[in-house]
Amino acid sequence: MDDLGVLWNPMSPPRTGQLYMQVVQPGIVNFPYRLETAPVFQRGLLTVVMPTPVLLSAAKLVRASPKDIQDICWWMQARSITLRQLEQNGVNRLENAEQRERARRELVTVRMHIGGA
Repeated sequence: MDDLGVLWNPMSPPRTGQLYMQVVQPGIVNFPYRLETAPVFQRGLLTVVMPTPVLLSAAKLVRASPKDIQDICWWMQARSITLRQLEQNGVNRLENAEQRERARRELVTVRMHIGGA
């Protein structure tokens, strides 16, 4: 991956705009079976995709560490994601009811960080 300029599982935060790949094992949250993705990178026959920013943010709401909340706020600003979109197109798509409820509770935290938008 280094030949393509893509970091593999970096141990420290990558530079702003630096592409990196990370394998995440099932654990705190599981993405929906029919995962919506967004393209990140393509070269030749290789296409790298990621969960959509809305779905990724919803998954981060389940864990809701301070870094996760910061990431969610960044995605919301960078992609003009509203709280309503986050809940409807992200949180509501989580398959596990307990995870959905936990994510819904943390929407309040995000609302406080973004000023109630």
